[in-house]
Amino acid sequence: MQVIPSSPEKRKATRLVHPEISQSVFHLFSHRIPALSGLPAMFSTIRADMGLMDPEWNKLGKPWQMLATSWLAAELRLTKSGKPPLEYKMIATTGLPDAVQMWAANQLSRSHVLYVHPTAQTAEEMKKWVSALSLSDGEAALKQAWCTSGKVGINLLLLGMKFWADVCGIDADWEEAMEKLVSVFQSITVAPSL
Repeated sequence: MQVIPSSPEKRKATRLVHPEISQSVFHLFSHRIPALSGLPAMFSTIRADMGLMDPEWNKLGKPWQMLATSWLAAELRLTKSGKPPLEYKMIATTGLPDAVQMWAANQLSRSHVLYVHPTAQTAEEMKKWVSALSLSDGEAALKQAWCTSGKVGINLLLLGMKFWADVCGIDADWEEAMEKLVSVFQSITVAPSL
């Protein structure tokens, strides 16, 4: 049994003698959030792929956490809407990067044989895709093939952004794209038809 000193002076002395103990205690009480909470069970097997767990969750920072939180709110609204999930034959119509489409096809085929390796081309394709995205409101977003709930739906946008960060890191273009997608997810959440 470890005895914790009672006075502040004695606790400070203990930190000086045992820095590894105080460092581990610091990590226990730091404000790191280990993962996105409130995630539906269907995402439990892919949450790491999507960057919704530590270390990616914290490494990608507040913009990532804002995007993921906005995605989750939109995901939950879409789930309740009864809109059908994205089908295998519709994946290509999303126009998302090939690596994202391969990942989606893998999820729908349930084969889990393919391992997707995002490349610099994946990041460039995602950058162009987000730049070209022009939606007036949530209703316009709902008409898009990718705007569905489930393991293959609007989470593909999140996955594409994670692939971009994995390959090229976080830069101003990535953060600008993140802000745009946060707005898209928020517009889906408040779409009148949902």
